[in-house]
Amino acid sequence: MQVSHSSRPGISNAVVGVVIVVIIIIAGVGVYFVVTSSGKTTTTTSVSSTPSTTSSTSATSSVTSLYTTSSTSGNSTLNAEVAQPFGTLDPAAGNDYTQFAANINMYDNFLTQAPNGTVEPNVATKWTISPNNLVYTFDMESGIHFHSGNVMNASDVVFSMKRELAIGQGFSSLWSPVLSSSGITALNATAVRFTLNNVYAPFLGSLSLFFIVDQNTVMQHLANVTASNPMGDWGLAWLTSHDAGSGPYMLKSYQPGGSPELALTRFTGYWKGWASNPSPYNAVNYYYIDSDATVLSLAKAGQLNWAGTFLAVPTYQSLQKMGWTWDTFASPNTFSLVMNTQCGCPFGNLDFRKAVSYAFNYSAIPTILPGAVQSQGPVGNNYQYHDPNVFQYTYNPTEAKAMLQASGINPATTTITLTYVTGNIPEQEIAALFQSNMENVLGIKVNIATQTFQTITQLAASNSTTPQISEIYYDPLYPDTDSYFYPIYSSSASGTWESMSWLNNATINNLIAQERATTNNTLRQQIFYQLQNDIVSLAPEVFVFNQPYYVTFAPTVKGYTFYDGMSFDYNVFYYSNVATISSNAAPTFSTPTVDARSGLVLSLDSAIQYLPLL
Repeated sequence: MQVSHSSRPGISNAVVGVVIVVIIIIAGVGVYFVVTSSGKTTTTTSVSSTPSTTSSTSATSSVTSLYTTSSTSGNSTLNAEVAQPFGTLDPAAGNDYTQFAANINMYDNFLTQAPNGTVEPNVATKWTISPNNLVYTFDMESGIHFHSGNVMNASDVVFSMKRELAIGQGFSSLWSPVLSSSGITALNATAVRFTLNNVYAPFLGSLSLFFIVDQNTVMQHLANVTASNPMGDWGLAWLTSHDAGSGPYMLKSYQPGGSPELALTRFTGYWKGWASNPSPYNAVNYYYIDSDATVLSLAKAGQLNWAGTFLAVPTYQSLQKMGWTWDTFASPNTFSLVMNTQCGCPFGNLDFRKAVSYAFNYSAIPTILPGAVQSQGPVGNNYQYHDPNVFQYTYNPTEAKAMLQASGINPATTTITLTYVTGNIPEQEIAALFQSNMENVLGIKVNIATQTFQTITQLAASNSTTPQISEIYYDPLYPDTDSYFYPIYSSSASGTWESMSWLNNATINNLIAQERATTNNTLRQQIFYQLQNDIVSLAPEVFVFNQPYYVTFAPTVKGYTFYDGMSFDYNVFYYSNVATISSNAAPTFSTPTVDARSGLVLSLDSAIQYLPLL
C-alpha cells in the first residue's frame, strides 16, 4: 500500500465485564518460496512435447479464520472503509492495495496465494515445467462462467496476458522482460502454455497477480481502433469503470468520490459455489474515508462494519469499546521513508542519505504504532532470505552530523520536503517525528506536504515529479523474495509508487537479474544476501519498521483471515454475516501450535508479536 499501502497496530482497552484476548497466527520464519521444484507430491501429465518436471496441482494449507463470538443483529451488506481511492478497476492497470481488493472480488486470478504465502491452484488446476525451466503448461478448471454468462476457456487466458503485455501498466513489468505474445498459446479449451524467453524463478508466484478477463466482453468495448491498431486501447478506458470478470462479486456501481465509491453484489453463479459459506454477504460497499472521525461516526451509526488498516491507535481503541474486534498480525510488510535519489536535490548525495538514516529516531515508532519492529534492510524481518546480519542504521546523532559534514551540504541553506498520504494519522505523526529529528540533529528545515495516494502514484511516473522523500507502506506483491527487489529497485520497473527511490544502480540491476534467472535456492540466497547489503550501503530509504498489521470489524463480521501479502484478505467470498448464523454452525477458533511455513513449533512469544493490553 501502498501498499501498496496497508496495515495498523493493535492495543486494547478494558471493557467492563468482558475480556477479549485475541491470539494471532502470524509468526514464522520465512515464507514459502516458489521454485520450479516445489516439493509437492501430486503429479501431473504433461501436454508439452518437451519433457517436463512435475509441480503442484493441489497445494493445500491449513487456513485459520478469526470468528467473533457475539451474535448481534446485522444485514447482508458489508460496508468497508478503505484509505485511498480505487483509481481504476481494470486488473491490467491497477497495482495498489485498493485496486487489488476490487480485482480479487470481481475477477479470478490464474493461480492464487494461501494465507501462509504458498502458491495454490485457482483457475489453473495443475501445471508442469520443462527441465530447462522455460516451458510452463497449465490445465484449467472447466465450467467457469464470467458475469456476462460467457464460459471461460484458454483463449481468455491468452487474451488476458497479451492484454497485460500490450497495455504495459499494473503488474505487467513482472512478465514483459521474460514473456512475449508469441510465447502464449492455447493448446485446447482448458490448457495453456507459456514459453518464457529466459528462466524466471518467480514466475509461478507472479501469476497470483494475473487476473482473467472476459475476452468477448472486452472486445465489444475497444476504443481508438484503427487499421494499423486493430486492438485500439484493448478496452482500457471501458474496464477502468466496468466489469468483465468471473469473481465472487459483480460490479454494481463505481463512482469515484462517491459514497460508496465502489459497490459490489454477490455473483450467485460463482464457480466455486457458496455451500462452504452459510451466510455470505450479498453486497459489498467500499467507502473511501480519509478521516478517522468519519470512520467512528459511521461505525456508531451502524453504517460501517469493517475498517481498514491505516487508522490511528485511539480510533481502534474507540471501535473496540464499541464491541468491535481489533486484531494484530506480525506481517512481512515494511514501512520506509523513500528518498528520491535522482531528484536533483540533496537526496542524490549518498552521505546525505546516510546522515538522514542516522538522524531518525527509530525507537520512537512503537509509541505511534505499538508492535512495530525496526526494519533491518529492505526484506521483511520474518520473510524468507532475510539476512539477519545485514547492517542496520540506528539513531546516532554523532554519526549523522559526521555524515552530513562529509556530504558537503550546508544545512543552513538546505530545505527538504516530505510527502505523506492525506488523512493518514500515523503517517502524519511519523512526518512530525522526522521533521523534529532532522531539524534538531542536522539543523535542516523540513517542509511537510500531503497528497492523496492516487496523486502520489501519478507523480511517481517520473523522477522529476516524484516527491523528494515519501512515506511508503509495502506489502510483498507476490510470494517470492524477489518481490522486495525487482518492483522497488530494478531500473526496469521504474515509474511506479514502489520504485520512488529511482535507484538506477547497475550492480543492483545485475544482481536482481541473476536471482531471477536461477532456480538454485542456495545461489539465490547468496544473491539475496548480497542485494540486501548492497542496497543498505546505498541508503535509498530510511528503513523504518516492519509493519504490525491491524484489522478491525464489527461483531456481525466473521471469517477474516490474514494473508502475507497484497489484499488477498479483502476477498469477501470468505466472509460471513454472523447475525444469520446459529452459534452451533460457527467454526471453533483454535490457536495454532505449528507455523504453516516453517513447520516450527510455536512458543507464545513467537506465535504472538503483539498481545493487546487489557
